[in-house]
Amino acid sequence: MPRIVYTEQARRDLARLAQFLRDKDPALGKRVVLTILEGIGRLQTLPTLGKPAGDERRPYLGELKLRMGAAGCAALYEFVPEGDVVVVAAIRHFREAGYKGEES
Repeated sequence: MPRIVYTEQARRDLARLAQFLRDKDPALGKRVVLTILEGIGRLQTLPTLGKPAGDERRPYLGELKLRMGAAGCAALYEFVPEGDVVVVAAIRHFREAGYKGEES
């Protein structure tokens, strides 16, 4: 079973999202972070679960959509079979500036 590793960028993204949501509703921030971590945790058993990113040089690069109500987040990750590791590179809210994926 692959282990999951978060890059510093992914950790900053998660902290930023949590703080933004905590400012709106403290309980919501905690719930969303737990939902994100649980969703990403599914990559331990299904490391190719997300949509392929379409980079021919990096066939295991994917985007995992995490729906939460009317919105959600996406985690950009790469499965490295040789190291049996999933590296989470970034986490973005669907409505966040700079997110270029599609919500559905």
